[in-house]
Amino acid sequence: MRASIGAIADDDVVNALESQSDLSISGTTTGVEDGQHVTVSLNGHDYDGVVTGNAWTVTVPQGDVAALADGGSYPVTADVSSVRWTGSLARIAAYCGYGSAVKPGSKGL
Repeated sequence: MRASIGAIADDDVVNALESQSDLSISGTTTGVEDGQHVTVSLNGHDYDGVVTGNAWTVTVPQGDVAALADGGSYPVTADVSSVRWTGSLARIAAYCGYGSAVKPGSKGL
């Protein structure tokens, strides 16, 4: 089982213009069945997505994006489990910044 978080805000930086819109965070999986839920955590909030065709996307509402402080760096984690791998949980992490770099990650179990 493998999961990854893609680039956040295309260039791994949430800028002032992007903070005025919803933010999509997406990623991919391998060995995870369609219909499994992905929980993405950012700045104390959780967002739910569903795996379809080894891909997932969650939407962070504009109000939550706007709450990110300029120059800040925020951990982003995504948790997904697989029925096929009973009891297995893939946790992946990235850092989402407002005016600073994001480091997408991937992890396999």
